[in-house]
Amino acid sequence: MRRDMKTVKLVLSFIFLLFGSIAYAQDIDNIEANLKTMDKIINDSEHYLHETAKAESYEKAIDKALGMLARQIMTNVQSESTMVMKEENLNGEITSSITFSNVTNTISDVSMSGYQSLMVGKPTKKTNKYTAFVYISAERASKIVEDLKQAEIEEALERKKKLDNNVNFYYTQGLNSLEKLRIGNALKFFYSGYIISSGTQATIDRDGEQPADVVFIQLLDETLHNISIICEDEDNLGKNPTIYKKQLGFYYHTSDNVLKKLDGLDFKYNDGNKYVNGAHVRDGISIAELRRDLNNIQLSCIYAFDINELDPVVREALESKTIKTLSISSADKTVECHLETTPKVEFDGEIATFEEETDPIQSVKEQDISRFDHLTDIMIDIEDAIRNNKYNSVKPYFTENGFDCFDKLIRYGNASIIETPYRYDFIDFGDLIICRSITMQFKFKNNKQFVENVTFRFNKEDQIESLAFTLTDIAQHDIMDNEDWSRDSKITLLTFMEDYQTAYALKRFDYLEQIFSDNALIISGYKVMKKIDGDGIKYKNQIHLDTLSKSQYMAKLRRHFGNKEYINLNFTETDFTQASSLKDIFGIRLRQEYYSSNYSDEGYLFLLVDLREELPVIHVRAWQEDKLPLKKLISLRNFRF
Repeated sequence: MRRDMKTVKLVLSFIFLLFGSIAYAQDIDNIEANLKTMDKIINDSEHYLHETAKAESYEKAIDKALGMLARQIMTNVQSESTMVMKEENLNGEITSSITFSNVTNTISDVSMSGYQSLMVGKPTKKTNKYTAFVYISAERASKIVEDLKQAEIEEALERKKKLDNNVNFYYTQGLNSLEKLRIGNALKFFYSGYIISSGTQATIDRDGEQPADVVFIQLLDETLHNISIICEDEDNLGKNPTIYKKQLGFYYHTSDNVLKKLDGLDFKYNDGNKYVNGAHVRDGISIAELRRDLNNIQLSCIYAFDINELDPVVREALESKTIKTLSISSADKTVECHLETTPKVEFDGEIATFEEETDPIQSVKEQDISRFDHLTDIMIDIEDAIRNNKYNSVKPYFTENGFDCFDKLIRYGNASIIETPYRYDFIDFGDLIICRSITMQFKFKNNKQFVENVTFRFNKEDQIESLAFTLTDIAQHDIMDNEDWSRDSKITLLTFMEDYQTAYALKRFDYLEQIFSDNALIISGYKVMKKIDGDGIKYKNQIHLDTLSKSQYMAKLRRHFGNKEYINLNFTETDFTQASSLKDIFGIRLRQEYYSSNYSDEGYLFLLVDLREELPVIHVRAWQEDKLPLKKLISLRNFRF
């Protein structure tokens, strides 16, 4: 048996040796044939492109040779593109051919199909590598070149279209903000436009086609030039008597030589020791806190924004290219202090006039004034309590809920009064008397500051039952100037919007949980569509929406409230629409600026609100990114009842 096994092994060894010899002979024959083919291809350079490479495996050798072949083809494309680029610059015209300047830079982007490969070398005792010869017909290579050029044209046209859209967005949005005296927004839009257009050939039609970056610099300079800042009140009797407080009035000079209060501007100033950030300008008012009683305040309006405050497309541009630092002298202002009268502001040799202010909400009738002498005395006592930290002394003036709101508001950023109104306006609204308003400063860590006007609401017993941050003057006028709505509907809507923004600032989770419908549709993006069940309202458009349930949104909100020192909402570009079939159903669309201690963003907020009950009910809350065209934003027209 053992002898038989030996015989079998000998036979098998002989067979393997025989076939190995045959295979080796065949490999030699194949390689010799391949070498002959390679010589023919190399000698026929008119019809073929080729490369040779070595690697530890045949497959890797092919890949290496293909990479070399791809680079050879791309070199041809790049040399042609560079020549075209020079021709375009000499002619001074811009066409799609200029797009070849950014030709593909990575081998993986080249579609290397239609090639042939030959093994022309195997591992030996001297080398352990395979040799691959890769070749492609000149005709096929030309097709790859044309495909590359076409792809570059298409990509460049898409880049140009995207750039033009972004430039147009920042230009039109900036002008729109400028018209509405949202100067801070206008500056941010113009600065963003400058960043994305810098180093490009984008143009804007402004008195003829001009380079976009030049136009944006001009707009920044013109906007800053038209800002006037006046010291309107002085007070060093606040919580810290060593700090000299200067109330500043911020105005914008319009083309008809009128000074109007501006909104939303950020600035920094020299406090007598160093430059510090000022409080975000609200309805033309902010404050400077000086270490010394200076005669002049050196102030600089902010027009170049931190990268984290800008849109992703602008951040990408800042990170990917070198941007020339802007230096605009019109941003620097000198503000005179210790003025006995309001100074005269001169533009182009003429004295500008101040706009006459109008109250968007009509005050109570003359015959009701007698009741409000008592309420005025209460407000004076509250002012004194805030200034002197005697909060509990005014507790009897509040309901339990009202004092809770007051306590949260005072603790929100170490509140202090920066302007005492020369009179209080009282508005009768059903069982409530609304008192508008005290201007206050709220200051947080890292010198982050906000200025807000605070409204107080009295019940029938003349107790304050709630407080709220007022909407901006612009937002108030957007509501109150609508002649088609009843006065009660207007004030209900105004009061709701003020409560909504205040609830986020004071983290009133209980209030927000009450006003959102149990079946509310909460949209935060475009992914999965969902309809409202139970409220009788359906979303009409067939698009995909990313949604949250009320419980999911509230859980998210609770987490946010827990990890933020402050939240501040600011509403601009407001648009209110009343449902034709139900008079107390409103679609509210506005641009929301969201600031918090660890996150900020800007975008469009839509709320579908039912004002028929004692408490408003939100059926829909939709958040959309800042750069969507208005016609693509969710609005009341997207819903049916």
